[in-house]
Amino acid sequence: MEYVALLLLGSCALLGTIVWKQRQAIAALKEKRKEIVVEEHRMFSFLHGLGESLQNSRTQAEFYQFILNGAIRVVEGSQGALYLLDTKETKDAAALVPHAVTPDCAPLTKDLVVNYDPANPSKLQSAIQLRSIEPDENESILRDCLKHRRGLHLNDLSTHAAFSELLETDRAKLHLPAMLAPLYFGEGDLGVLVVLGHAQEKRRFDANDFAVFRSLADQCSLALGTAQLSRQSVVQRRLEEELLNAREVQRILLPNQAP
Repeated sequence: MEYVALLLLGSCALLGTIVWKQRQAIAALKEKRKEIVVEEHRMFSFLHGLGESLQNSRTQAEFYQFILNGAIRVVEGSQGALYLLDTKETKDAAALVPHAVTPDCAPLTKDLVVNYDPANPSKLQSAIQLRSIEPDENESILRDCLKHRRGLHLNDLSTHAAFSELLETDRAKLHLPAMLAPLYFGEGDLGVLVVLGHAQEKRRFDANDFAVFRSLADQCSLALGTAQLSRQSVVQRRLEEELLNAREVQRILLPNQAP
């Protein structure tokens, strides 16, 4: 009888453990589902604002800053940058220019890491904002992302090959979770969107965050490409008007017949 009682007691304990684990798993799933719903809400809010910003932004800089801030907010990042190809140059010789950078953004080029102090990131801010990525810098993490048109999801930014030549003391400054996405419209490359996490936080970007980030980058590419086409259309229309005016002036000044 004692053996049976012990057996029943052990079975009850095992069953209780299984039930407890199931409840824990269900609670974790509910929490994860809640996080996804909140993230989707932030995403829809961003997309709604993106269209309004495209139409109502007074300057291009304001529009670019909206894109960067929105991307960071949607995936709960802490810092980031938006690099765009210089449209004044040809496609094969265009530099990647930083058009929007958060005040605490870590350097994304290895030559700036040496003078970077994570405790005082704003000290290097002006250098980051002025540092373009030239066409011949193929080892750059930004060039890598854009060249292969593939997003990068890194739990540790310093592990990328672009920073492999740095000393360990300098690489330690870049122990940050990172996501990068190429921006392109049709066959034309536009730039790269970067969102970084915080080194002190335990949270890392997961697969769902990366999927949302890639989708967000695609929508940003569409908005940026549309804005670019709109500017080109305005320039083309202005040129046509100038040609028409020149033709009219020529018609008035020149005689109809040769003297």
